[in-house]
Amino acid sequence: MGEMRQNLATKRWVIIATERAKRPHELAADTPPITGDLPEWDPHCPFCPGNEEIDLEVMTIPAQGPWQTRVVRNRFPAVQPAGKLSPGSFTPETIRPESAINVHALEPDNDHPFPRIFEGIYRQLPAVGYHEVVVESRRHNTCHALEAPTDIARMLDAFQARGRAIEQDAGIEHIIYFKNHGTRAGTSLMHPHTQLIGLPVVPYSIRSRVDE
Repeated sequence: MGEMRQNLATKRWVIIATERAKRPHELAADTPPITGDLPEWDPHCPFCPGNEEIDLEVMTIPAQGPWQTRVVRNRFPAVQPAGKLSPGSFTPETIRPESAINVHALEPDNDHPFPRIFEGIYRQLPAVGYHEVVVESRRHNTCHALEAPTDIARMLDAFQARGRAIEQDAGIEHIIYFKNHGTRAGTSLMHPHTQLIGLPVVPYSIRSRVDE
């Protein structure tokens, strides 16, 4: 389980998740391939039909028959479901055993089911939440610019369905949908996909805009 830390100077939260370093990098080359030059199906791509990890599956569109859009849990998540947080696994002693912070540093807040450490300059909480991948298409060699309006609509339907489901979790305060495109943006796999993260905090930039 990773953790979230807040910079008191900027009020911004960051996620410390070492598992992310293990994810595959398909775009390690200095000059990545052009989308249209790729094959429609890649036997090594975890998002292509036939290569699916069923235990990670969250939903498919359509629900029956060959999927056209698929949502899966991220195999290398930045945040993990609260069920991954075992009792006693996130306390001042387990995070910084060398520190003198005592158990009373845990912030008592009945509105937040996850322990929060607010002590001195430290603002921490377990990196709990949802990190999912929306596999936009069965085709390996496509992107938004090449997809039909019906493909985009199906992707948005998946966003809406997962957003409505995740918002039912009382521990989630904000959901972010994002897409990395290209190596400089952080893309590690070519197959068209978007990610969503459900967080137990509202990012400072969003909170500031809401308060304006």
